[in-house]
Amino acid sequence: MSLLSRVSVLIEILSVSLSTLSLPDFYMLWLRAISEVRKVTGNQFVPGLLTSLNTRLTTLRGSRAFKMALFLDPRFNYRGSKFFSPEEKMEIMGYINETWQRIRQLQSPASTSSTRNESLSESERNDDFDEYLTEMYGGSVNTDGEPSETKFLQQLQSLDLEPRQNSNYNVWDHWLRRKTTHPELYAVAMVVLSTPSNQVSVERAFSVLGLVLSNLRTKLAEDTLTNILLVKLNKALFPQAIATAYNWKEVERN
Repeated sequence: MSLLSRVSVLIEILSVSLSTLSLPDFYMLWLRAISEVRKVTGNQFVPGLLTSLNTRLTTLRGSRAFKMALFLDPRFNYRGSKFFSPEEKMEIMGYINETWQRIRQLQSPASTSSTRNESLSESERNDDFDEYLTEMYGGSVNTDGEPSETKFLQQLQSLDLEPRQNSNYNVWDHWLRRKTTHPELYAVAMVVLSTPSNQVSVERAFSVLGLVLSNLRTKLAEDTLTNILLVKLNKALFPQAIATAYNWKEVERN
């Protein structure tokens, strides 16, 4: 395949759902582009193009948002991976911890307390025997329904011990499945993976706004206009949004 043909394929790949790509998926597609260009032989433009692609890749990886997103993706961060150095891992874990602390500050204390109390099962509630064990052996039982800070850090550190996943792995589904077992990391992942990987969504938003707010619809209320744009601009994200917006077990029970 000629260089022109490969570039055409790459442009097509990068243009598919570009506005809804997560940061790890965008990075993976960029790697795929480099892989395809490297297959071209006997073309004088290949070395320069590879240099440009790799330079841009280095720039992307220098972003704090990209570092966190790639660290949370088992396609890049896994057992035996050389993607991050030990120093980089420590730096990124600090970023993720800071993000989680910020999320905690934004959460409503009342709702957090209510959720914590409701999440305690019968087996997690303390009784007189627990007091007896405390008297005998010391220490205290964790009465917080949320995992402790120590547990959060342990889960964070264990991410690079997981098995490697293939290049087509869905990192969204990966974290949706961990909503219950890793609630803090799940919350951070939802924020990080929602970070736009490009400015396509901004340009598209202006275009859609021009179509919705036409001369015949100038009296639309601000809230109505916002809701219409929200639906039109995020159709591809509905599966993820719906999966995280409700407690489906509770809905089915009712």
